[in-house]
Amino acid sequence: MMTACQKHNQSSEDIKKNEPVIDAQAIASQVKSDSEAEIPATVSVPKKEQEHATFTYPEALVKQVAEAQQHCQTPGTVEMGSVIKTVDLIGDEQPEYIYEPDSIVCAEDGVFRGHGGDQLVIYQSQDGKSIQEIFNSSVFAYQVLDHQPKAIVQIEVGGGYCGQNMDEISRAEAIICKRNLEWDEASKQLKMGKIQLIDKSADAE
Repeated sequence: MMTACQKHNQSSEDIKKNEPVIDAQAIASQVKSDSEAEIPATVSVPKKEQEHATFTYPEALVKQVAEAQQHCQTPGTVEMGSVIKTVDLIGDEQPEYIYEPDSIVCAEDGVFRGHGGDQLVIYQSQDGKSIQEIFNSSVFAYQVLDHQPKAIVQIEVGGGYCGQNMDEISRAEAIICKRNLEWDEASKQLKMGKIQLIDKSADAE
């Protein structure tokens, strides 16, 4: 049978034995907790979010899209990224802005569409605020070819743009061809390049 003094001594020894274990667990838990708490502070904003947050369109372009939206009575808000493509078409590591007004959904369909296709406008900006028009024409379709060191816009046009004399043929006889847009340094404009006839038999396949 233990005396009160022995019980007291045993309790003190047990406490001493347990103290390091408790302290080690507490420290380990605290270190883990502190480490977890620091993670959010060290994680950077994803690259896509950074680009979205920092990229701004030229003020004049934003205004033009807003006016087009108002003109065609678009319901809701138009996201700039849904109607504007940004691509380097000159090779100067600066973005050009491809704008197709008909991509804006209007209350009345075809507000910006003509018999020769959809209007395609390309701008560049030197100061990030104003814009300079470097191409404007109606096209049936277009695609951006990812070439280096610059991308290329290839358009589909018809009739006179394909070398036909529209005074001598009917609209039904007009052909469709492809043409690459090429940068002309002298005029500071994108010009239609060589005519590429479309092989209808290949398209049919």
